Amino acid sequence: MNNQYKNSIEKLTENYAKEVSVDDYWNSIKYHMFCGLKSLLIPDLPIEDLSLFRKVNYYKDRAYIDIDYLLESLENTTIKDSNNVLDYLKEQAGIVCTFHLGSYRLLNSLMMNHGIDFTLVVDQATFDKQEEIFIKCHETICESTKVNTEFEIIV
Repeated sequence: MNNQYKNSIEKLTENYAKEVSVDDYWNSIKYHMFCGLKSLLIPDLPIEDLSLFRKVNYYKDRAYIDIDYLLESLENTTIKDSNNVLDYLKEQAGIVCTFHLGSYRLLNSLMMNHGIDFTLVVDQATFDKQEEIFIKCHETICESTKVNTEFEIIV
């Protein structure tokens, strides 16, 4: 594992492992927005949930590290594909839908890394904010694997 990648992950993990209290986030607009939205989506859970807020932010921050060290993150990604979905997608068209707290860009890169052509559907705000990242990932993977997968973004 690349030392810079490993150090970045360790530093991030240490930062999120530190003890904090709700008071540390009480004036945070992001924390209150998170609590409000979470209570709308999952009303059975307590409104305030500092632990979940920190986990979501940890994985959001981790996603950027994974993209900065894309090839290293792919090397360290465990794939559990008991249904052979990756092989299926190489041969036939399919739709992959996800919901997760990790890097959705890592999934795109994983598919590229396995030579799977695909189209990514995103909203305009995501496209405006992340188009360059998507293209950079595609170029990095194609250069690394020497396989030129077809990649299209639909907004």
